[in-house]
Amino acid sequence: MAAGRKGLKREAAGFRDSMGYMDLWREVNFSQATQVALASIFSFFAFIFYFGLVRKVEFYSVLIFTAAAWLAFEVVLRKADLPSLKKAFAIAGFLAVFDFAVESAGAILGLWTTNYSFIPLFYVPGEVVALILVGGTAWALYLPKTFSLRTSAVDVFVIATYGALGEWIFVNAGLMSYGNGWNSLLAFAGYAFTFALLHLINYRILK
Repeated sequence: MAAGRKGLKREAAGFRDSMGYMDLWREVNFSQATQVALASIFSFFAFIFYFGLVRKVEFYSVLIFTAAAWLAFEVVLRKADLPSLKKAFAIAGFLAVFDFAVESAGAILGLWTTNYSFIPLFYVPGEVVALILVGGTAWALYLPKTFSLRTSAVDVFVIATYGALGEWIFVNAGLMSYGNGWNSLLAFAGYAFTFALLHLINYRILK
C-alpha cells in the first residue's frame, strides 16, 4: 500500500511538472507570436512614416495611441493582476528615467537633437516620456514570466533593430538630427544594451 501511494505521488508530481512545462511552452510561444506581430506593426509604421503618410506633428500621437492599444490588449488578454501591473509599471518607470538621463546627456554632448515636440521637458520631448511609460508597461507585461534565452535574445534584437530604424526615419523626417559621430549603428547598440538591462531587471531583480 505504501509503495502504491508513493507511486501515485510520483505520477502526480510528474504530471504537475509536465503541466508546468506545457504552461511555459504556451507562454513562450505566445510571446514569440507577439514578437512577430510587433515586428509587423513596426514595419507598417516604418512604411507610413518613411513615405510621409503621417504628418510630422502627428508622429508621436500615433505612436502613443498604438502603445495604449497594445497595453490594453496585454492587460485584457493576460488578465493582468495588480502585482503584475505594478511590476510592469516599475520597469517602465525605470526605462523612462534611464532614457531621460541618456537623452539629456546626449543632447548636451551634441550627439542628437529632437524637434516637433509640443511638450518639451528640457532636452527630452514629453511625448517620448509618455510613450515609454505606456509602451514600456505593455512590453513588460508581454514578457514570459519564466526566463527564456531565445525569447529574450529575439526581443532585444527586434527592439534594437526597429529602434535604430525608427530613429533613422525620424532623422530623415526632420524630427531628430545626429551629430558628433553618432549614427544608426551606435543607436542599435544603445537599444540592445538598454533592453538587455531591462531583461536582467525583470528576471533577476524584480522576479
